[in-house]
Amino acid sequence: MLSLQKRVHGSRRQTPGPVALVVVCLALIALLTAGLVTPATADDSKSFHWGRYDYDVQILPNSDMLFTVVMSLVPDSGSFHQGYYEFSMARVMDVRDVQVWEGDRQYSLVSAGNPYTYEYSVGSMFTVNWWFPYTSTGERTFTLKYRVVGGLRIYPAGDQFYWDFYAGDRPGTINSGTITVHLPAAVPADQLRLAADPGTVAIQQMDPSTVQATVTDYPAQTKVTLRVQFPHGLVSAEPPAWQAADDAKQERLQRWGPIVGLGSLGGSLLLLFGGLAGVIALWYVRGRDKPVGVVAEYITEPPSDLPPGLAGTLVDEKVDVRDILATIVDLARRGALSMEEVEDKGLLGIFGGSKDFIYRLQDPSVAKLPFEKLLLASLFEGQSERRLSQLRNKFYSAIPKISAAMYDEITKRGFFYANPEKTRKTWLGLSIAGLVVSVCGLMGLASLLSEYSGYAICLPLSAGVVFVALAIVSGGMARRTEAGALENAKWRAFKRYLESIDRYTNLQEKADLFERYLPYAIAFNLQRDFINKFSRVQAPAPMWYQPYPPVILGGPGYYGPGTGQATVRPASLAGPSQAGAGASMPSLQGMSNSLAGSLQGMSDGLISMLNSASHTLTSRPSSSGSSGSGGWSGGGGGFSGGGGGGGGSGFR
Repeated sequence: MLSLQKRVHGSRRQTPGPVALVVVCLALIALLTAGLVTPATADDSKSFHWGRYDYDVQILPNSDMLFTVVMSLVPDSGSFHQGYYEFSMARVMDVRDVQVWEGDRQYSLVSAGNPYTYEYSVGSMFTVNWWFPYTSTGERTFTLKYRVVGGLRIYPAGDQFYWDFYAGDRPGTINSGTITVHLPAAVPADQLRLAADPGTVAIQQMDPSTVQATVTDYPAQTKVTLRVQFPHGLVSAEPPAWQAADDAKQERLQRWGPIVGLGSLGGSLLLLFGGLAGVIALWYVRGRDKPVGVVAEYITEPPSDLPPGLAGTLVDEKVDVRDILATIVDLARRGALSMEEVEDKGLLGIFGGSKDFIYRLQDPSVAKLPFEKLLLASLFEGQSERRLSQLRNKFYSAIPKISAAMYDEITKRGFFYANPEKTRKTWLGLSIAGLVVSVCGLMGLASLLSEYSGYAICLPLSAGVVFVALAIVSGGMARRTEAGALENAKWRAFKRYLESIDRYTNLQEKADLFERYLPYAIAFNLQRDFINKFSRVQAPAPMWYQPYPPVILGGPGYYGPGTGQATVRPASLAGPSQAGAGASMPSLQGMSNSLAGSLQGMSDGLISMLNSASHTLTSRPSSSGSSGSGGWSGGGGGFSGGGGGGGGSGFR
């Protein structure tokens, strides 16, 4: 008869709650966003800043522009020997007359990578690289000169100088910088239009033919855009070839950009929060157990005849190795097998010794359920005796079949609406498929819309978060039936009893509970504390387990190292526990006394057996591979992408 105490809470299940799910998903969003906006650096061990970074731009009457760029390198850590400078040629016809100077020294145009040399290329990008002696201290100042052809915008209402400075992927802070633009002729202030982005950058007309902007302590990865419009006709030029297409593009962006941006952001938020709400609702309807009302805070006896391994599976919805181990111990308790701890002597009986455990098949007919029969067959493989060490790197292959049989049994008993493992795999598969299809599809859409708004990338990110949330929830979609939920609540109450059994029960008087409840303690992962508690009250030792050294039966009340007519307890005595046999049965404490006076000797051996079995039964052969020094001959040092970059400037 069950003993019910303190009727309180109903059943609970350890699945992700709605709040926890939202927290996890928001954290995932933060990580993804950080990964998108955090720039990659070539070498985090090196850093520098710019002492000064000045531009001087002279607009010529023929519309060419002469650029003089002065850059001061100040190393903070590491050593540098190369500078680079680049920008897109999308709004430029050509770049010519490229020179690199350091003070009064002009660098040589040689593609050799030697100090005081430089090279440049003009394609989709204009790129300059120059080299100098390795520098780790002090300051080096370089001057870059070049001519830009076809870089002005020509309009009847006014010609425009429209240029990006301090490119957006530039590393290093700029201590001070000045951008000076010399107009092709003097222009009255009322005929000149000036703008700077960001708006915090000051821009002003210094004199009728000069415009200037300044920055101080300007942060890395931030560009400055200047726009200067002056009267048409001051330069003799036709609109450059790229201007018409670019103007059409800008018109599209101005017209559709806000709409696409608002739609992308709104759609992403709707998809994100609507999707997360849908996932939570799905779990609530399809995965959550139906509340079963109140049950006991603790129950002093197993609430049903459910085998220990299945009880563990019912409680956490998974077949763990401890459920299989609990089944092995339960079969041993019922007389199907016995276990003996042995010690293999090392060299000269002193060095390199190791412990092992021998499993002996006693009565296989005890196993009644399919998973029990499969477990015994996998342990012994037609033999009557197996060492635990013989199962290493072998038994793991049988675990999926045993687990499947246990899932089938727990489902057949009506405790779950469907096989828990198949349910989890189904929902996980759906989440992965949805993730791939939706993210790939939305990435394609985002790539089309990204021209209009950077918010377009939020669409695939939101879909990804929703399906990742579904993957997380898939672990809790195995739903118990009403009978299963009630049974789960009862077994949880029994688990709470085992957790504090010494508080609810006088173990001295109920020492025989040790062997009976040990399999359940293993299934609930309470075995260490459970064994230690009973080892202190002279609980009867299980007849199916023989520790090392063997227990000697020397007479009533004495279990220790014997001489003369003392007899070793044979392993063949293993079988169903004969609780209450009194002095004829050795106790845990008695066995402990036989092991060099250690009070925990027998319990330590039993715990060692359980730990060894857990590790051995799940061990797999180690996979082989190769490693070596060096790197790849080309293609970069990582995966995919192949390297490359955008506009910017800096030092290496």
